[in-house]
Amino acid sequence: MATRSDSEKQGVEAPRALRPEEHASALRLLNSVLRPNSPPSILQEYPLVLDKGNIENMRVIAKGKEVVAHAAVYFSQVRSSDLVFKVGGIGSVATHPAYRDQGLGSAVVRDCIQVMARSGCHFSLLWTQRHDFYRNLGYESAGSSYLFRVRTSDLASIPCDCRIVPFSPQYLPSIIEIHEREALRSERTREEYESYFGIPKTNTLVALRNNTVSAYAVMGKGEDLRHCVHEWGGNASDLLCLAREFAHLWSLHEFIVLAPTQESAQMSVQETFPHLLEQMGARRVFEYLAMIRIIDAEALSSLVRGYVSTRLGKDFQIRRTESGVAIRIGEEQTLLGKTLPSSPHSAAGLLARILFGPEPPSTLFPGLSALDHALPIPLFIWGLDSV
Repeated sequence: MATRSDSEKQGVEAPRALRPEEHASALRLLNSVLRPNSPPSILQEYPLVLDKGNIENMRVIAKGKEVVAHAAVYFSQVRSSDLVFKVGGIGSVATHPAYRDQGLGSAVVRDCIQVMARSGCHFSLLWTQRHDFYRNLGYESAGSSYLFRVRTSDLASIPCDCRIVPFSPQYLPSIIEIHEREALRSERTREEYESYFGIPKTNTLVALRNNTVSAYAVMGKGEDLRHCVHEWGGNASDLLCLAREFAHLWSLHEFIVLAPTQESAQMSVQETFPHLLEQMGARRVFEYLAMIRIIDAEALSSLVRGYVSTRLGKDFQIRRTESGVAIRIGEEQTLLGKTLPSSPHSAAGLLARILFGPEPPSTLFPGLSALDHALPIPLFIWGLDSV
């Protein structure tokens, strides 16, 4: 994190929370850097992250009355079956072009990390193409998901006897009921559901049988996730019909469906939406879920201890020592250290990969082969929950 003297040398303040009177300045920065040719305001795309109600978690560096660097944290509870993690998502990271290459972007992200630590987060995640930048801040690509590349022509012959309608608020209670059956999801309040389904350019279709919602699917989210079905649920055959309808509405020859890995979702392979897509000829592509940074290893250890220990038949703990991170299995302890010069991962990054995959722990650290019976922990973030 930049010290005050560093900031003074640059003529800007140290990172801090956004002030109410600076909200408009922050939005001007974000729109000019992240959405230069894409009205409406980015606030409409991320109405909860960038709302004044989240102002303490919008971290900025200012010069005079203008915000010149920004990063936001949005907290959520992420469920993996019976485990519920407190997670901080980082997004809307931007620096004014005139102030780049001065470390301001790194400074506001480090400030976000401190906010998450004070708030008791287990881990943080983000989505980016700037992997090296965030790897230097302790993040590592981890977790797993699938992208299915679907050709519209492959869906031409599917039978569809459901009725397809656009989203209307009257269907929201049924959508909530369907979504909350998912073993892997973020917990949402009613306000969050309403905000997410109201984001501009977020297109939702609903399948009805006997006037009852049987399935729903979401494509697009503001300027992000274009031509991508990034949230879905319900009857698998009806989901195929919704996917085809999206393609017809937008004249798409090909589109993408985001899905948890079947192993991560802990679901029966047969008759799931991803399985039907593959049967129809869709090409499955592996993707990391996100870049993840462990925030509080001890709290995370307490949360997952029972889950892992039960599967191992031995006690499991993660500890921080003066020498770095240590993993204890029964009476044996393996030290990950602080840095791993022979590995592309930092110790913190390695811990994220050990816990959330995608590979078995022994692939990363041979001394942890016993953990292959318990890890990685399934994890998935649906598109509407991205920050």
